[in-house]
Amino acid sequence: KEEYPGTFDIKLSDDCPFTPIDRKARFDATLRAYNLLNELGYYFYQNKAMYEQAEKLATAVTDKKLSKQLEDFATDLKKYNATLTTLDGDFYVASEENLREELSKAYYKIVSYPGKPSQGSLEKLKYFEGEVSGKVKAKFEGYVSTMKKLNEALGQAQKPPLSIKTIEEFLKEK
Repeated sequence: KEEYPGTFDIKLSDDCPFTPIDRKARFDATLRAYNLLNELGYYFYQNKAMYEQAEKLATAVTDKKLSKQLEDFATDLKKYNATLTTLDGDFYVASEENLREELSKAYYKIVSYPGKPSQGSLEKLKYFEGEVSGKVKAKFEGYVSTMKKLNEALGQAQKPPLSIKTIEEFLKEK
């Protein structure tokens, strides 16, 4: 194995039509979209964790009222998660496009063009920030609040609580 010690600079070709400012704008937009995909993935998988645990506990508790609350919670979470992403089929033929699929298309459009993203792409990214960091986050926080109330009842029934990971724990696993 041969080594070639030394330093070198990586720079754009002199005839590159994109300025460093254009490339920085692309980098920033790519990072924003990437972070939104991670955030959306976190909400999706924590919702899934809650409904899977709730389904199991619904059959394990003897209190019929609590069992029904757990079943309803799981059903609502499943329905909501279906609006976030499509995990059905063979992934070659999309049956429908949900939030993740639309955000992924916007991410691809930004990352595949080497220059500054178009104004339309930036506006779409801003829309997705409102959806994910606004509406989806608020809905998730509502589910977490319901989970905490259910956990109180589960504690009284001497059953384990529903639990989720923090976003930091989730991102570490990736």
